[in-house]
Amino acid sequence: MRVTTPFSQMTQRNIVMVTATMAVLLWLVGGLARWGVALSILLVVPGWWLHQYIPAPHTSRVGRLMLGAAVGPTVVAVVYMLAATIGVAIPAWLLEWWLPVIAILALRRLWPMLGDSTWVAPGRWWGALAIIVAGLVAWTRNAQIAGLVFPPWVDAVHHALLMRVAYEQGHAPWSLVPYLPVTHLSYHSGYHSISAALLHASGLTPADLVAVLLYGGQVFNLLAVASVAALAWVWWRQWPAVIMAAVVIGLISIMPAYYLSWGRYTLLMGMAWLPIAMVAIESLWQDTRERGWVWVAIVLAGLSLVHMVVFVLALTWGVACLIRYMQVPKRAWWAAGLALLVTLPWWWFVASQVRAGAGASAMHVVGNSSHNAFIDGLFWARNNRWLVPALLVAVWWGVRQRNLRIAQIMLWVLVVMLLANPVLIGLPYISFFTNETVITALYVPIGLTIAWLLGWIVVRVPRWQIVVALAVAVLAVMSASDLQQVVNDETIIATADDLNAMQWIDANLPKDAVILTNASGWMWQIDRGSDGGWWALPLTGRQVTTPPVLYTYGADDWVQQISVQTGQIRDADGSWPALQTFLQNHPDITTIYATNRGTAAKSDTLRDNPELVELYRVGDVTIFAVPR
Repeated sequence: MRVTTPFSQMTQRNIVMVTATMAVLLWLVGGLARWGVALSILLVVPGWWLHQYIPAPHTSRVGRLMLGAAVGPTVVAVVYMLAATIGVAIPAWLLEWWLPVIAILALRRLWPMLGDSTWVAPGRWWGALAIIVAGLVAWTRNAQIAGLVFPPWVDAVHHALLMRVAYEQGHAPWSLVPYLPVTHLSYHSGYHSISAALLHASGLTPADLVAVLLYGGQVFNLLAVASVAALAWVWWRQWPAVIMAAVVIGLISIMPAYYLSWGRYTLLMGMAWLPIAMVAIESLWQDTRERGWVWVAIVLAGLSLVHMVVFVLALTWGVACLIRYMQVPKRAWWAAGLALLVTLPWWWFVASQVRAGAGASAMHVVGNSSHNAFIDGLFWARNNRWLVPALLVAVWWGVRQRNLRIAQIMLWVLVVMLLANPVLIGLPYISFFTNETVITALYVPIGLTIAWLLGWIVVRVPRWQIVVALAVAVLAVMSASDLQQVVNDETIIATADDLNAMQWIDANLPKDAVILTNASGWMWQIDRGSDGGWWALPLTGRQVTTPPVLYTYGADDWVQQISVQTGQIRDADGSWPALQTFLQNHPDITTIYATNRGTAAKSDTLRDNPELVELYRVGDVTIFAVPR
């Protein structure tokens, strides 16, 4: 099960040579292949360089690798934030070349440092199972986007717009001008800054945003699974536990796979970061190195820019550590101070936008019972119906065994649930810290506790290892078959016809075109697009009558104007007279994007209308010019 195997200098150099050669070839291919290489460099090389000067605060190689993976993204997110603060653009040439340059320099320095070493091999059966599980997790992530042309649902549209703005402005997208009159966007933008930097590094452009979101999002989904499995290794040093964590999170649990159907890409990156933050925070109590706290500050600074809720989840893990160890190490104050200092412009910017009182907006301090309510259906979704009981069994057994780690995990969960439901102790809800997000993050403690239980069983009944491994393999295969379809069909808004139409719009319509697009109700009295015309703003830069939902960060009077406008489109009866009246009241509209998926502009109704000029027709999409 645990076999220490020699890791010779020759083997290490061969691995480095093969990896470097493959990286060069994929870089030359370009496109998403180069994007993958750029991401790999970003996750590995900056952390390796930092480790040369300030050793990472962890004795485990996996722990050091986890902490190192946060260094590069943090550097990018912080530099983009600082550039936005002082109003300058990061030079495009720098973004294009810094990753390959630091990779080449690192390879040159690493080569003579390679020497004989050892590593912990999983053994024959568990090694084979590890390969099978990794392959199945990768296969399901690919199968889940098969047939998708656009990322589903609402969030992906404004993520695409923020990535475009960050790409073009060369700094964090705190302002959406000229696309929307939103000048103070206090929406966490670390993901978008990192994505924009990767676009530059890989030679991609905003025209490739759809592919980057779809395929890149699934890569981050894999990283979310891998980071929890890595945390299982850091804690328990058992291959069965690592593999079971990957099986539970990557193949059985509906989360994080279902993030795809919601387009929750910022949350996905944040959840991939969370186990790293947990390792970093606990190192404050476990590591005695003089400057190890610098790593903790880096990890927390980056996470605070990527996703606020996940950042709070990480802080609550710190509370659980504080209760377990019953002391506050001096290094914790240094780490918190440095993280705050580095990100101070961001916190100041956010604080300036906070609104007092209650509301559904993340900028309101106080939430409400509808926005923050506990969602039973989400909690018990799909395999959670038996994963939650399995969690309780693992916790019960862990408590019986007086396992402090399991107790600490459950303490963490209790702190998180209390923070999401402060009404239980007579306090109001916190607007941005919702039960919905907390429930979607429960896969982390579920996977870790069940993984521990399997590891405990295997250690105590070694003669049954083969049987247990085969049982886990069968469970993995059966679960993979079930998890290859996770996208809710109702969240698919855009199709291949829409993608073709976007390409035509980008090539043929004037830059100042204003497109009438269909709308449907979403939530909080905010409307969303009901077809692919909604993507015209982030993909082509043309204005649309139903903007991405981040328009709600604009001035109140303008937000009200857009809400009334989209409401009229949403409630339209699909007739030409109703649409004609709307066009007369909005003389700035130059173009109509019609599909049969909409309510206001229907292709079948408007085609052959003598009062309109048909410009484009493919499949379900028809584009008309509005004569003026």
